[in-house]
Amino acid sequence: MSTHGDIAIVGMAGVFPKAPDIAAFWENILAKVDAVTDAPPLWGADLVYDPASSASNRIYTKRGGFISDLSHFNPLTYGIPPRSVEGSDPEHFIALRIAYEALADSGYLDRPFNRERTGVILGRSTVGNRCTAAVFQHGLVIDQTIRLLTTLHPEYSAEELERIEKELRADLPPFNAETAPGLVPSVMCGRIANRLDLMGPAYTVDAACASSLLAVELAISDLASGKVDMALAGGVQTSTTFMIGMIFCQLGALSRQGKVGSFSPDADGTLLGEGAGILVLKRREDAERDNDRIYALLKAVGMSSDGRAVGMLAPRVEGEELAMRRAYELAGIAPKTVSLVEGHGTGTLVGDAIELQGLGRIFAADGDGNDPGGNDPDHAQPWCALGSVKSMIGHPIPAAGAAGLIKTALALYHKVLPPTLHADAGNPKLESTPFYLNNETRPWIHGGSEPRRAAVSAFGFGGINAHAILEEHAGNGDLHGLGGEANRPHLHRNFDAEVVVLSAEDRGELLARGAELRRLLADNPDLALVGLAYTLNCPESVIAPTPARLAIVASSIADLGAKLEHALGRLADPGCHRIEEPTGIYYTDTPLHAPGAVAFLFPGMGSQYVNMLADLCIHFPAVRASFDQMDRVFAQQNRGYLPSQAIFPPPTGQTVDPALLWSTSCGFAAVIAANHALRSLINALGIEADAVLGHSMGAHSALGEARMRSVDEAEVVDHFLAMNKCYERLRAEGLVPTGALLAIITSERERVLAVVERSAGALTMAMDNCPHQMVLGGGVEAVGAAADELRQAGISCTALPFDHPYHTAAFDTFAERLGEMYESEAQLELTPSPIALYSCVTTELCPNEPEAVVRLVTDILSHPVRFRESIEAMYRDGVRIFVEVGPRGSLSAFVDDTLRGMPHLAVPSNVDDQSGLTQLAHLVGLLAAHHVPMDLQALYAHRSPQRLPITDGRMPPQSATDDRGALLAVHLPLLELDQPLRPAKSQTAVSAEPANLAQPTALTRPAALAQPGAPGREEVMQAYLATMDRFLDVQRSIIDTPPPAGDPLPVPTVEPRFPFLGSVVSSIEGEELVAIRRLDVDEDLYLHDHTFGRQISLTDESLLALAVVPFTVSMEMLAEAAAALCPGQLVVGMRDVRGHQWIGLDEGHATLRLVARRDRPGTAGR
Repeated sequence: MSTHGDIAIVGMAGVFPKAPDIAAFWENILAKVDAVTDAPPLWGADLVYDPASSASNRIYTKRGGFISDLSHFNPLTYGIPPRSVEGSDPEHFIALRIAYEALADSGYLDRPFNRERTGVILGRSTVGNRCTAAVFQHGLVIDQTIRLLTTLHPEYSAEELERIEKELRADLPPFNAETAPGLVPSVMCGRIANRLDLMGPAYTVDAACASSLLAVELAISDLASGKVDMALAGGVQTSTTFMIGMIFCQLGALSRQGKVGSFSPDADGTLLGEGAGILVLKRREDAERDNDRIYALLKAVGMSSDGRAVGMLAPRVEGEELAMRRAYELAGIAPKTVSLVEGHGTGTLVGDAIELQGLGRIFAADGDGNDPGGNDPDHAQPWCALGSVKSMIGHPIPAAGAAGLIKTALALYHKVLPPTLHADAGNPKLESTPFYLNNETRPWIHGGSEPRRAAVSAFGFGGINAHAILEEHAGNGDLHGLGGEANRPHLHRNFDAEVVVLSAEDRGELLARGAELRRLLADNPDLALVGLAYTLNCPESVIAPTPARLAIVASSIADLGAKLEHALGRLADPGCHRIEEPTGIYYTDTPLHAPGAVAFLFPGMGSQYVNMLADLCIHFPAVRASFDQMDRVFAQQNRGYLPSQAIFPPPTGQTVDPALLWSTSCGFAAVIAANHALRSLINALGIEADAVLGHSMGAHSALGEARMRSVDEAEVVDHFLAMNKCYERLRAEGLVPTGALLAIITSERERVLAVVERSAGALTMAMDNCPHQMVLGGGVEAVGAAADELRQAGISCTALPFDHPYHTAAFDTFAERLGEMYESEAQLELTPSPIALYSCVTTELCPNEPEAVVRLVTDILSHPVRFRESIEAMYRDGVRIFVEVGPRGSLSAFVDDTLRGMPHLAVPSNVDDQSGLTQLAHLVGLLAAHHVPMDLQALYAHRSPQRLPITDGRMPPQSATDDRGALLAVHLPLLELDQPLRPAKSQTAVSAEPANLAQPTALTRPAALAQPGAPGREEVMQAYLATMDRFLDVQRSIIDTPPPAGDPLPVPTVEPRFPFLGSVVSSIEGEELVAIRRLDVDEDLYLHDHTFGRQISLTDESLLALAVVPFTVSMEMLAEAAAALCPGQLVVGMRDVRGHQWIGLDEGHATLRLVARRDRPGTAGR
């Protein structure tokens, strides 16, 4: 128990690169998604990125983890005026959204709690981001720019400079009284407290990379002291700009490889990231009292500083070690009980090396660790997984600790060891340490006496160190049972394949239902496959079994659609009676299911393989629990190793001898655990056996299914593993004989039998598996001689990896003693059941007497395995469907060979060359097609699928409303002018200006339009022009000043295809074009319909209102200029078109100069 009591994590929320929420974040972690990408377009990489430069205003990498595409915010949801958002710090609003989602995840949006005693503490950085840059630009950069322009261009008038300043400011986020509060860092937590009505402490902290863990540590202190009853704590970093990148590039800390290889020997630096994560914390006893869902427990957070280190930013091992030591002292636990460390792992050479050194000191000081093989050199291996989420999302600095905490809490919650990326090879520096780089998603098998524990490190630059210790929460104190985990929803909900079953009264109706589904898929290509499968497979009302069934295994909606199309085509053929395609399409009009037709086959030794059932362990807690029990028994028996070390070995670093998995002790335990796990899963799907048979040591599993169903699941495994202990004792007494086994594949069965006959008892047909496969057993020399003889005869044979002659008379004494010990120590509670139990020793049904059953099971090692004959006997008794309940799938192949040409179905529940989830889908599909009763709810028990509102094969129209809100701008606001006020004077003129070139936007009073002598005309025009003065801003000409004299002008040409272009006076094909266009109200009559006002005088109809060039005409001029500049090309669109001033014909005519230039890379064409 920690010194301050455990703190429960009851809610979490976050947004990280490629992950809009923590469910997607966890899915990405397990799927090994690298969320590091090139910077988004608006980030500004084109301005500063130069991989060859070392200048202080350049960056050599533009890679990182970005969330700009996930920064949604709807201010109305939180009661915030929309006008106050743009111009405020986007971190305020992302933090508010994530805090709201964390509170929702905890269940307290809809439940009462003491808001006066709920605090908010968040880590955040004060390094420049969008809002601070905008304020600097408003108050400093623009003023400096105008002063520089004044110096460089003294010819610019005050009005021109004022226009430039106004245009520059218009490009920036607003800066006013409404947005000013959103620019103050400390207001971020105040805004959360305000909007969520939380009245406890609310403040931010900045401890660089350790900010989140510092915030959590402060929250723990407040909870422990009783200052608050609930706290929201975490970290936020939503805008990692290139300015921050410049800092890290100057330090040489960023990776040039473009990836973060945390703790990898090939790593060359870190990459910056963005994200936000917030946790809802309560005291453990309060959370348990209130029935809160608890992700994990926080035991302690240790903090320290580096003191007088080598340099301000250089990590110091003594400082990091001190933080870790303080954490373990506060938690009151030993480091050796921690089996997962989420390291800081920035990928920097020095930083990772110092961190590994500090971890090594802390864990080495704690002895041999929790490795049960620590005292056995043959079985010693690293036992603590190491990794860092930065390898996936980059380094989100103040939010880094929150990302690590969320990842680790979810690992404990789901009992999964999450992978780290870019660590394909082990690190030599980890040799002789307890650590290994965990680069694969692996089940967290645990049989220790303490709960699963993990640690999270965050070491901030500047010497701020933090180390947090977490522990799984065992519901109801049930450390080894499933407890509340049995129906706990998981955040990893996607399988690599789903099975979809369609049922109907006959083939015609099945075709109709298939056509409906085809239409549904075509109309809704974005359906969630798991939701569709759940809706079709688990109807709300129970439906009686139907005569026609089609099952399809698919990896996506598109895959389902393609396979459905193929299946419907085959079903439409009256000559098609059976579909059984290995891709996963199953149908038959002669299903094999009938009373007494289903048998479970349990494999024995030889079926085990490395990482068997790994993905099933991750998705089905009951499967993993079988391996937990296996390890627990071995730990209690002090075997010196755990079976999981051989079944699920660390993917990197030193591992146990592979032969351990094939040893009798470990191999038997592995097979029994796997068989039991699969049996539990298949039973959970409502699939029941009418008969059972165990191959070799699989007889123990068959006994459990047929005669021990009333016994607690855990006790069943304990009984059989106790028998394993009996074996170890007999081996110590020298009663386990040595020898060899030889597997033979041949059609020349008689030749093999002749070899056995000639051996005069030295060889035994140890296993008669099927007509073309058998196993010989005997002494090493006899088996070796037989192998040589058979190979010379061209017969394929392979020595099996066992050093004992199982299933031969050499085991007679062993079997006798084992039976005695089994009866005295195993204390089996056998009860009759309707399930028929067959024996491979006799090929017949086992008797009902418990003593006789136990004798058949214990005698199995001293008698041949007559599997072929047993299958034939079961077939004679009516069994037609054989389900192999165990790993690898060998028995199914034996059945197919034995019953070749006879109606039957043999299907494995697991194979070694396909994912466990996919094979499970095939198993369900095949059995469903043959009408085996089942209930598929267990496939979705942990995935919370959404039932789809499908009616007659259609979905109702989905609302297009997106209440997530718009994306917040998180990039730096860059200053730009849409067009220069004046062209540079160094440009060479291509023509002289025509005489009397009008200045259409210098709106003077059009005296030429006045007709002297008409009564009241002057007063009318004065009034009209006064209105125009109020409507229009007067500005100087945007037409270039007359160019210096040059060569004589070419004769202007008129392009008849471009009526609005005017006369082309200069043209360099594909580069530049200059044209002159004269507009006149007497010639361009359409201008009469585009004036300010219509009739301006009631007494003189000849007076025209001020004509203004329509903006569409201006656009047409631009389009024609572009078309003339690039002959043969078609104008298909325009972008970034703006009009700043009216072009008014105040004198009845105006002359315009049109200039079109082709864009060049790095320039702004127009």
